[in-house]
Amino acid sequence: MCDQPSWFLQLHDKYHEFVKESEREQFIARLQEVEDWLYEDGEDETKGVYIAKLEELKKQGDPIEERYKEHSERGSVIDQLIYCINSYREAAMSNDPKFDHIDLAEKQKVLNECVEAEAWLREKKHQDSPKHETPVLLSADVRKKAEAVDRFCRPIMMKPKPAKPATPESPSAASSQGGTHNLKGLRMCTLALAKMPMQVIVQGLETKYHQLLQSLWRRTNRRVV
Repeated sequence: MCDQPSWFLQLHDKYHEFVKESEREQFIARLQEVEDWLYEDGEDETKGVYIAKLEELKKQGDPIEERYKEHSERGSVIDQLIYCINSYREAAMSNDPKFDHIDLAEKQKVLNECVEAEAWLREKKHQDSPKHETPVLLSADVRKKAEAVDRFCRPIMMKPKPAKPATPESPSAASSQGGTHNLKGLRMCTLALAKMPMQVIVQGLETKYHQLLQSLWRRTNRRVV
């Protein structure tokens, strides 16, 4: 059998806030019951029986793990949305000559989009549920909002300047190059969105739950029927 403290502490420590007390104790008891069965009466069962046990455990354990993963991932995704909002707002409000060719009305559209995204995030945070329940604010939804902000604002703020006849560079033009940090920030926002993972890989999940799933899955692969 697997060492009990390893998975017992996971449910009482790592997953403590993501499962109700009554459900946690019930799940622990069920894991122990399935493990005893697996190495005793269930030593030589059919593939269908193992699959049924596997699905039964996943039905109880997966929601707990998903809530934990969602909570672990969501913070960084929210930070990315906030970064994009701030980057586009700063660019729209900037006096940098590099944005002089963009109409004020277009810049106002960007500001409005940023205000709407902030209001959306604030409302979702206010509606969010306790950690042991399915969250209202999902990282996938936050990612979609960040991508929507970027998709709306980027064509406006990254609009190229009209072409001008080539002239020798003046001292004032050279000094204006110091404002490139705004454009760099917008490019970094887009790049970060492209690299943002849909799910954070959670390490150290050697729990009784996972060990039993692996054992059951190996049994199903050894059985034809």
